[in-house]
Amino acid sequence: MSSVRYQSLGPLLAGEGSRAFLGLALEDGASPRPVVLIWAPQDVVQNPELKATLRRETARALVFEHPHILRVHALAEQDGGLARVTEFADGEPLRRLLEAHPACRRTSRRSSWRMPPWVCTTRTSRAMTTARPSCTVTSGPRR
Repeated sequence: MSSVRYQSLGPLLAGEGSRAFLGLALEDGASPRPVVLIWAPQDVVQNPELKATLRRETARALVFEHPHILRVHALAEQDGGLARVTEFADGEPLRRLLEAHPACRRTSRRSSWRMPPWVCTTRTSRAMTTARPSCTVTSGPRR
């Protein structure tokens, strides 16, 4: 099995301080695939306790495989830095979708959103609402 190397191509967001970079996953015998490299701040890289926490959190995230969650591929150490490598998803930000469509409205102070029917496919509504027909997304605990 060949090891995967990651090549950083440049920041995803313009401006200084951006930590998310578009990159390529390079593996012998396979086509390069786009990924996102999210670079850890230097204070995390230099602190063994914070670095261990980042490793544990990344290891936990590696097991998630769902169409509505970005896949985490690895934690890569290169060029003196540490980057969490995730799948690249070229799409519209959810915030822009919610703001652009009046059918998406906030239903309470507890960060619930009413999603329009075209967003709520059966698969999405199951993933977001545990198959409840209302298709409401809630970020806080249910009471």
